[in-house]
Amino acid sequence: LERKWNDWADVITNNLKAGGGGIPTLNWADGIVFQPSPFPPSEKVVEEQMKGILHYSNVTFALKSNYEKSVRIEQWTINLQDVSHNTIFTKLAEELKKQSKFSEK
Repeated sequence: LERKWNDWADVITNNLKAGGGGIPTLNWADGIVFQPSPFPPSEKVVEEQMKGILHYSNVTFALKSNYEKSVRIEQWTINLQDVSHNTIFTKLAEELKKQSKFSEK
């Protein structure tokens, strides 16, 4: 699910305004902010994970070229975690960038 970064940040801050607790943290790698949602653990999913295969039910992402440790919007904070050292996430970011409908190709 691709969003524009500003739209996604608005959704997050609106959720916080409505009483959503905590400080949200999103992943960042190679110009992509993303949040994968894994499948619930099942025998098959765990078996695949033991083989080093990860399955996500969906990935929400947005283009964000520059990394910032945190983004302030009004009084709200969204943390970004630089995961570009992780080759799996770097490959995921690369693929998401290719599929982006908002990128300048």
